Amino acid sequence: MMLRDPGCLIPNAVLLELGSRGQDLQPELPVVLDMLAASSRDRRIRGWHALASAFPDRAKLLSDYRLDDTSEECQRKVQKLRSAEPGAQQNRGPTMPADNSGATERPPSVS
Repeated sequence: MMLRDPGCLIPNAVLLELGSRGQDLQPELPVVLDMLAASSRDRRIRGWHALASAFPDRAKLLSDYRLDDTSEECQRKVQKLRSAEPGAQQNRGPTMPADNSGATERPPSVS
């Protein structure tokens, strides 16, 4: 699948397209979390947009995530979300923006 290709430049668009086709996006969340923990800042940016557009409830749980943190710090913060995932998964799935236009939130910045 295109989303699993490290060279994919539009993971949020891929997820939005899959969602518009009615596919369950939950199996793709680990791929997005891997992007957020990547050593490449560009890959983390793409991961953030994918998370914010396809999994906005999960993005809110990473309020302390900063794209400019070290990759180790990003991995630590993403691990918190991975650890919370089994409990968070119950009774709610990924939500799609109503207009399917993509990420509407800005990625977190350095404070």
